[in-house]
Amino acid sequence: MESAFAGTDRVLHLGGVPDEAPLADLLQANVLGRHNVLEAALRTGTERVVPAGSNRATGFYPAAHLTGPPPDMPPIWHMPAHVMRRRP
Repeated sequence: MESAFAGTDRVLHLGGVPDEAPLADLLQANVLGRHNVLEAALRTGTERVVPAGSNRATGFYPAAHLTGPPPDMPPIWHMPAHVMRRRP
């Protein structure tokens, strides 16, 4: 993994199992895979890792289940300016 990071300063990590699968497969790809990416970034001095995720990261809903914000969540245009400010 570290050789793949050679000469990089940023990594976009899109790997993982996005579908329903046995727990062992999910742990191997999604948890251990993410760990290996973060470890390689640390060891090679990669400055930034941008991880992607699926609905598995937010609730492990079945693939056919549609989710959304809670009904009492304000629309984004009502969020305070300090929340909406972009970070450098």
